Amino acid sequence: MQAVCHISGAAGEATHMLRFVRAPDGVLTPDLAEKLPGTALYVLNRHDYIVRLAAQENVPPALPSLIDRLLREQLNGLLGLARKAGAMVTGFGKVEAALMRAELHLLLAAQDGAADGRKKLAAKAARAQIRVLDVLTADELGMALGRTNVIHAGATNAGWAARIWTQGERITAFRSGPDGMDRSENA
Repeated sequence: MQAVCHISGAAGEATHMLRFVRAPDGVLTPDLAEKLPGTALYVLNRHDYIVRLAAQENVPPALPSLIDRLLREQLNGLLGLARKAGAMVTGFGKVEAALMRAELHLLLAAQDGAADGRKKLAAKAARAQIRVLDVLTADELGMALGRTNVIHAGATNAGWAARIWTQGERITAFRSGPDGMDRSENA
């Protein structure tokens, strides 16, 4: 579906934009799940555009931080569902073993994990042409996967891996501005 960005006027795929609807009280409300009723307003999925939107419209306080949190919550929800479906492994040893058996479709690395372990698994993933997603902290990964302090995890199902990667890319796109700067709360 095509949409027009409220800020730039650029037309593009709605999947690359964030959807908002106006609540009965007039506040422009994020609708990232695209389920709320009302007339949709779309904005390109970029932090700087959300800052500009916040300056123009009646929006919830701290809208950029709210969007980042909502995007992370969507990813956490997907990870939890994938875990319940038996499509996730956690821990360096189990992830490494799944990589060696060619059972891994996506490697997740906590952005605040020790560099040496992350580099070892990332190198093995690169040789196997497995993508690496590193947009969450160890605490966030752990909470999503029902464990404590998860540094390494992996999706063992291609369908779940694709959905998780797509949501991770939404976070990356939002956090990266036109200057390439990471605007994550953890950066």
